[in-house]
Amino acid sequence: MRLLVDENVDVRIIGLLRKLGHEAVRTPAGTRNGSVIRMAVQERRVLLTRDSDFVDAKRYPPTRCPGIIHLDIHPPHFEKIAPLLKAFLFCVAEEHMAGKLFVIGEAGYDEFA
Repeated sequence: MRLLVDENVDVRIIGLLRKLGHEAVRTPAGTRNGSVIRMAVQERRVLLTRDSDFVDAKRYPPTRCPGIIHLDIHPPHFEKIAPLLKAFLFCVAEEHMAGKLFVIGEAGYDEFA
């Protein structure tokens, strides 16, 4: 899967994603949200973020991009995020993500179209 990892996600997640066989790149530091979503669309990458702004479907409609994964895990420690993200990626196929928002929390994930 091709993923764009927002700067607010622990950099170690990129290593984990690559180890799992995914193509993951990080957004440049300081990139504004509008540019982040444009990058995801232009590069055809699913956005992985902790930024709750991307949950606002009116501002950032998931139907216009390859998909958005929002990590709603607190505190956002790598040790908490890694197993939940790994389980999610094993359950949800890339082709199922297009145009959808997924919110991953400690109890699992929710899907929004």
